[in-house]
Order: sequence, then structure tokens, then C-alpha cells
Amino acid sequence: MKLLVLAWQKNDGKIYNKDMALYRKYRPQTFEEVVGQSHVTEILTKALDNQMISHAYLFAGPKGSGKTSCARIFAKGLNCETGITSKPCNECESCRLINEGHSLDVIEIDAASNRGVDEIRELRERVKYRPAQSRYKVYIIDEAHMLTREAFNALLKTLEEPPEYVVFVLATTDPQKIPPTVLSRCQRFRFKKLTSDEVFQILENVCRSEGFSYQQEALELIAEVSDGAVRDALNLLEQISVVDEGKVSIKTARFLLNVVEDEVILDLLKTAFEDMDKAVERLAQLMESGVEAMELFRTMKSLVRRSVFKNKPWPRDVALEMFKMLESYNFIMERTEFPAVAMVALLSELRSEADLGIPKGGESVPLSQKNADKEKTAVAEKLQEPAAETKKGKKDSNQKREALTDDVEAETVKEEKESESDEQVTDAAATPVTAVGEDSSQDATGLESWIENVRSEYVPLYVVLREGKARIEGERLILSFPGLLHMYRRFMELPQVQKVLHNYGHFKVELQTEAEEKDESVLEIFKQVFPEAQIEEVKNN
Repeated sequence: MKLLVLAWQKNDGKIYNKDMALYRKYRPQTFEEVVGQSHVTEILTKALDNQMISHAYLFAGPKGSGKTSCARIFAKGLNCETGITSKPCNECESCRLINEGHSLDVIEIDAASNRGVDEIRELRERVKYRPAQSRYKVYIIDEAHMLTREAFNALLKTLEEPPEYVVFVLATTDPQKIPPTVLSRCQRFRFKKLTSDEVFQILENVCRSEGFSYQQEALELIAEVSDGAVRDALNLLEQISVVDEGKVSIKTARFLLNVVEDEVILDLLKTAFEDMDKAVERLAQLMESGVEAMELFRTMKSLVRRSVFKNKPWPRDVALEMFKMLESYNFIMERTEFPAVAMVALLSELRSEADLGIPKGGESVPLSQKNADKEKTAVAEKLQEPAAETKKGKKDSNQKREALTDDVEAETVKEEKESESDEQVTDAAATPVTAVGEDSSQDATGLESWIENVRSEYVPLYVVLREGKARIEGERLILSFPGLLHMYRRFMELPQVQKVLHNYGHFKVELQTEAEEKDESVLEIFKQVFPEAQIEEVKNN
């Protein structure tokens, strides 16, 4: 027979189990030890000190933010043998039993596995009995949103008018799923996600207490990957320290977390800016070596985020421009079946963006400055070249354009001015039309360039132009959609959309319906622009 021998140590007056996971070992035992939730702990502290105890509380917030820990501390404050206090002693019998999870009067219920109405009915029966050895009987219901509708209904009356010796604490990561009837019966506390700096400080303190030698970059990486969840961060720290045998190195952290090194991304971007073909080859090599495209994307976003706040490896203005582009690809990368192809498209778009830059010799160098400038200059000349027609010339030009109704043209509303010298009227507006006599392929190329320029200013408008198969006839911008015209009309009337269109010419927007299968994905754009809109389909009779 094998015996399990547990080793215990005493540290700062607290007894810890060496075999205990770090996140359990370093769970906060007082409100002062809770990090990043002062807006919650201050209220709970005053409630205990003034003995103004409510019958039900709702702790809502992201995972690993300290909801259950605060609930336990609150329970200790209610039942501490020194009296109701915001500073439980952690030494009396009641505090020790709660810390060990053995208290008969502090009952923790996992709603994910006890979510039915039968379990709640059993809870209602137990509520009637007074505490076995404490002042209050505290029910901590974790992941409360997992309860069924029938279970919530069964809990309502008890939750509203429990015995004076019962306190409910509901903890949830998804408060939107809690019925309003339950929310109205609880005092609600919102826990926030911890910042990377706050998580880093916790990790650093744990490393010092445990005697781990660590690299700062490794702790920063763990803090960033954990995304504000202290429990996740401590689990990752423990895993890395086991592999490194008491050390926490950046090399091991990157390996276990499957995180691509910053230098790989910087090298890939630099290659893309110099030679796109070589960049594609380099990306293919990374894929073959086991690196996932999504990890490359996440590392790129991490670099951009750090640059926004720390101004390196890119200047802040460059990082902000990159952030806009990466956000537009976020949806694609998460849902596409071919993330590597999406990465190629992203690299190509970054390469063609003239306002961005990469560090080279300590300076920010524009990305493909010459090529992008040439392209934008050519488009600008087509879209914004001032016309100097007389009234007669303008009439002739309009007649020619009417004869070429199949061509893709774009022109602005003409703003006439009287000339004092010769009393001739000239157009001051831009005329985004191709030269008469050019073939349709050249017209289409001009329209493509115009739509790509719109993308850099407002991505949703670019999507709508693509979705509506944009074409220009004279002064009309015509978009064709398979229904939902009222939603598109509201979108095209947005001030931001009108402002972008104004930059390239004054258009009379005309929407048409087409009998074809509609693409539901475009509704995601409207849900972002009009989150409260009731979407109904307008059928073409």
C-alpha cells in the first residue's frame, strides 16, 4: 500500500501545502490582498464594518478576477469569532474551516453541475435550518447563469425573503443570462479584468515567495497571454517552473505557450515590404515547421498593442494604423478555413499601405512608399482632377456620357462660379470619371482603385460597395442588393458615410433590388452600426 505524504510549511503566519496548486496556495485571504477590485472590496468592507448586511449579492466579472475569493472572505467576515468584521483573523475555528472548504455553514454550489430544479428545491429545504456553528449560513452559487429557467423560478421566493441568518452570493461570468427577476433581488458588483501590469506584479510576488529565478520578459508574456485571469496566469507560471526546474525563462514560456517570437514577425514583415514572393515562401516554411497562422496573427496584434502604449517596436501613430487593419482581419482570421491565405492577404495589404512603417536602423521607414504614392497619386488624378469646362463644353460632355451608359463613370455635383474676367462658368468640383474613349476594362480599373481608397477611410462602406456591386452612371452611384434596402439606405445616410463619399465626389445614391440569393454576412456590419435596430427584410414584389 502506498502512502501519500503531504509536506507543510509555515510562511508569514500561514500554513501552506507544498502539493497545492499555486492559484489555491496564493488565493487572497483578506480584502487587502485582493488586487484590482478596490471598487468592490471598499463597499464590502464598509458593509461589514457598519453591519449593513444584505440577503443576496451578485458578483459578475471575467474568469479569474476574484469573485469566489471575495465571496469566501465576505463569509469569513460574517462568521469570524472576533465578531462581524472586514478583517477576519484567519486563525479562529470558523475562519480555518472556511479556508479549508470544510465549513458546514458556508456551502459552495457549482451551478454548472447542479443546475436543475430538483437541486434548488433541496436547497430551499436546507435553508430552513439554522447554522450549525456560525452566525450566518452563506450559500455561494458559482456560475449561477448555468441554472435552468425552472431552477431560477424555484429560487426566486427564497432569494427574495430568506431567513435572517442566510446570505446568498451568486457568482457569474455571464450576467446577461441571469433573469431580471433575480438581478432585481441582489446587490450587484461588477468585477473588472485585471491589467497586464497587475497580473505581472502578482506573478513577481509569487516567484519571490517560491524562490523561482525568472526573466521579466517571461512574466510579461504570461501576464499578457492570461488576459487578466490570475488563476490562468498562476497555472501557466507553475507549469513553466516545473519544466524549467524552478526557473521561469522566456524560451520555455514561448515554447509551452506556443507563442511566436517577436523577431519572427518583424522579419516576416520586413521581407514582405521588400519582396512579397519571398514573404510567401517564408510564411510557407513557418507553416511547415508547425507554426499556426493564428499564432502569427496574435503575436502581430500583441506587438501592435505594446507599440501603442510603449511606442516600440513601432511608433504609436504607425501602430494605430496597423491596429485598424488588424481589426478588420480579426473576424476573417477567426472564421476562415484558410488562415494562412488570410495572412498572405494581410501582409499584402500592409505592404501597400503607404502611411505605415517598420523599424529599420532605429528609424521608421515607410512601407513601399514609392509604389503606394504612385498608386494614390494616379487615383487622385482620376478622382479629383478639376474640370475647366464652359457651359457649352459641359453640355457636350454630358451628351457623350449619356451615349456611354454602359461605361463605369463617376462625377461630382458641379459647383459653378462666375468669372469676373470672361464671365465663363467653370466647375470647381472633382470629376471622378475616366476619359471618353477608354475601354470598359480601364473604367473598371478606375472604379476598383476608387473602392480600394474608400477601404482605407471606412471599412464598412467598402464592404457595402462590394456587396452592392457598385457602379457609377453619370452623377448616380448605383448599388444593387437582394432585399433589406431600408437598412442599406440608413447606412448610406450616415454622416460618416456621406463624408467619405464627399471626398471623392457628390453622388446621388440609388439602391436597386436584384433577384438573387442574399448574403447574410453583411448583416453583421449593420448590427455593429445599428445595435438596437430591428432587421426586417423588404421583399421585392
